[in-house]
Amino acid sequence: MSNPMANKKKREHELDEHDRVVSSVISNRGKRLRRDPSAASIQCPKATVGEPTSEATKPFDVSNDENATNIVMSEDVDVDRKVEEDQIRKDLEGAVRDIQEARPVGGKTHLNAVHQLRHILSTYEEPPYKIAVESGAIPVLIEALQPPQMDSVALETTFQASWALTNLAVGTSQVVEAIIPAAPILIAHIGGDGGFAMAEQCAWAIGNMGEEDVEYRAILIANGAVRPLIRLFTRACASLKQGKESKLDKEGLSAGETAAWALSILFKGEGEEVNAFFEIDGAMEAVMTVLTSQIAPVALVQETSWLLSRVTCSCSVHRISEDQRRSILDAEAMQLRVILDTCQGEDVSVLIPILRVFGNIASYAGPEAEEFFSSDPGYDAIDVIVMCGSTKQYGVEREVAWALRGICQLGHAPAMFVKKSSAIPLLKKYLKEEPFHVKKEAAGVLISICSAEKDPGELLNHLFAGDEVAIVKMLSLMKAAHKDSIELGIQFVKMMLQYLPKGKEVIEHAGGIKALEEVQYHEGVDGTSKEQAKILVNEYWSV
Repeated sequence: MSNPMANKKKREHELDEHDRVVSSVISNRGKRLRRDPSAASIQCPKATVGEPTSEATKPFDVSNDENATNIVMSEDVDVDRKVEEDQIRKDLEGAVRDIQEARPVGGKTHLNAVHQLRHILSTYEEPPYKIAVESGAIPVLIEALQPPQMDSVALETTFQASWALTNLAVGTSQVVEAIIPAAPILIAHIGGDGGFAMAEQCAWAIGNMGEEDVEYRAILIANGAVRPLIRLFTRACASLKQGKESKLDKEGLSAGETAAWALSILFKGEGEEVNAFFEIDGAMEAVMTVLTSQIAPVALVQETSWLLSRVTCSCSVHRISEDQRRSILDAEAMQLRVILDTCQGEDVSVLIPILRVFGNIASYAGPEAEEFFSSDPGYDAIDVIVMCGSTKQYGVEREVAWALRGICQLGHAPAMFVKKSSAIPLLKKYLKEEPFHVKKEAAGVLISICSAEKDPGELLNHLFAGDEVAIVKMLSLMKAAHKDSIELGIQFVKMMLQYLPKGKEVIEHAGGIKALEEVQYHEGVDGTSKEQAKILVNEYWSV
């Protein structure tokens, strides 16, 4: 049986790449712009590329030029764009000047000026980040976060300033770099007594900054962003404990959703910052409250699952108690069923974080996970995971295959439960039809199931006898420049040769000798795989 720890380590190297795919197919997984609901949407004019040539500016006779109309229209568009950009710059410079002149900071006049700047930055579909920075918006907004005394007007001023900075942080890395000095103040407001709305807006800004790059996440973590966000999440979800929809604090739950989203960004990768989640009283209890609640908003459940997927993808998963791990698996299985029952063909990418939690716990939680997936509730969870696999979305399919692989590698009983489910037809479909990463994980599940059998030959014969397409796909794993893939391909060949009477002929007919030789002589393959391939060739095909 393969080592679950080794599987998890391989997985960690792939998560960042997969997250980029996930972000491209799931709305609101990347940066988030907060629009002004009171304003109509405006398209910010795009900057022109290059300058018109001297020929383009010369007078010409439009009557004899069939392209003249298009040229004139292009010049008109450029002129209109320039006029719009000039107006935006004028508006922003005016708003910044008004803020600079309005005193005291946090007074009513100052608030009105800050509000006007924020309004400009939340009206456009893509705010004019560069012009705003050039106009001096960031220093005056950072100043607005620090009024000399805090009353209701000053609090509203800081809220408007943090909203404006949130939207600017959606911009380029250069813009985020200019905003980063505001981070300590924003973090202080998250843990302050300004209420949920203020804390949420600052958490939103932190999330946008952290999403830009690992460098900015490190700065935010070093400035102490993690613990205030955890406390905000824990505090914000408290109203769910009352169990009555009429008692819900909707403003608080919205803040909890945003805090979970920001934490899932800061927790990307495996770092010590995750440990803080287990050091703050009530944090895991808050997660369980959300996952087991019948009245928690769907968006909050989803973001909590994303947060949990980050927490469980670290060595810190052992700090989750056995009872909590079982409760998490039960609750997440229930969430999968609810989503499958209600999505009705709509976007099912919300399944991804829940499936990832199953895979993470299976890959790292050891005996406790094996015990769960060897029980009736575990079989029910496997069944619903397999049901998710028919959604025909790449991100979901990849998580399904990876979760099932981790479950199979736990031991004999979990692997037999996967075999007993309707997983095998789905996995063979993945193997034959899906992109590389889904195919690789599906192959890993099939190999793990076969390895768990007392006599793998019977199942190997059932799965692959007469199915040359499936055999060729398994052998193709050795041609990929991917260590895990090559190891799986070699393991498959070894099993076919060892357990099937005609395994040698089958592998040879499907091109297995050539695939093994390519492993031996490929420069990018590690020495262990080369040696294993050489041994197989010499043992079975040596003249």
